[in-house]
Amino acid sequence: MATRPVRERCARWWEAPATLHREVLVGSVRSVLLLLISLSSCTRGGDAAKEAAPRDAVGIADSALPDDEWDRDGDGHTTDAGDCDDDDPAIHPGAAEVCNEMDDDCDGAIDEGVMLPWWPDADGDGHGAGTAVDACEAPEGAAGSDDDCDDSDPGISPSAVERCNGVDDDCDGGIDEDVLVTVYADADGDGWGDAASPGFGCPDDPGTTTMTGDCDDDDPYVHPGIVGDA
Repeated sequence: MATRPVRERCARWWEAPATLHREVLVGSVRSVLLLLISLSSCTRGGDAAKEAAPRDAVGIADSALPDDEWDRDGDGHTTDAGDCDDDDPAIHPGAAEVCNEMDDDCDGAIDEGVMLPWWPDADGDGHGAGTAVDACEAPEGAAGSDDDCDDSDPGISPSAVERCNGVDDDCDGGIDEDVLVTVYADADGDGWGDAASPGFGCPDDPGTTTMTGDCDDDDPYVHPGIVGDA
């Protein structure tokens, strides 16, 4: 019947020498061990490769995390947690805002609190006046100060040297301070003044002179040093 061949094979197995039994069993065990070792190596190798790969290279199919929960730039913030640029580690919530026309701290504003004021500098002397504009860098024709008291004259600014000219050259609120000299009225225009009428002024003020000793300030031919003076 159908079971007879099976019984015959079993009979032949048990009638076989014991050494043959041992060889077959040892070979089977060895095959199972080799298979287990091979499977274990594959598992360790796969895990190591996955750990060595970048997180975004592993792929969504290999992870339960959705795309917005990756931290691709490694700054400790994910897109889901508010990182507005997960490819730049310098941009994330809590980052210091710098003046670079970017939203560094992901608060929805750009360069807030870090832009500088700049004032129009019409005369190009490095000092401005008027209405300021905010920017990271100086716009063309602008200066970082609003202290020019005459933005139409490049010779007048806080950096200028005060001259004796009846003008506030250095924009300090004073006119001709520390540059005035003693002058005398020179009514006859001979370059010599009346010692009895001193005052303070600039050397080039009309009707005055820094020279004194004119004994007749009504006659231009009478003054110290004139030829024929005895």
